Amino acid sequence: MGYGAAIYIKSMNTDDETTVNLIMSKSRVAPLRSKQTIPKLELSGAALLTTLINHVVSSLEETIVLSEVVCWCDSTIVLAWLRAPVHRLQVFEGNRVTQINASNVPLTWRYVPSDMNCADLASRGATAADLLQHHLWWGPQWLCKPSDQWPANYTNFSMESLPGVKERVTHVGILDSQ
Repeated sequence: MGYGAAIYIKSMNTDDETTVNLIMSKSRVAPLRSKQTIPKLELSGAALLTTLINHVVSSLEETIVLSEVVCWCDSTIVLAWLRAPVHRLQVFEGNRVTQINASNVPLTWRYVPSDMNCADLASRGATAADLLQHHLWWGPQWLCKPSDQWPANYTNFSMESLPGVKERVTHVGILDSQ
């Protein structure tokens, strides 16, 4: 139906109590004319997230010191595209990866399973009533845990089986010596 992004801030008070709160979210309806694949929609969501992060960080940078910005994605294809050389990607993928990599804020990308992905609610057309009562939307409790207890990061990427990658073409020249 669409794609979305949500930004949360994790903070710790003087008693070492950790809280996670929703700062901002945005969603977009999937384009109707050009049927995009789910990985392309996920990549568009990652690009949207990057834009939102740059906005939020520039708005808060004088009042809050951020120690790290971690971006979460439930698409292993998108995570592989983000690690791929841009010149190897097709135009759509390459343009969005370039936009993400040009972020003003250093970003760490990690994998999150779909059932723990807060932004998936925005991509599935949730109603306001659904969001009010959803356990992930207002601040997922798993983010309150130390980072070594977060979902395991996915690092097994293969360029050979990755969609959206240009095929390698080798040109062989033959010289005629007459």
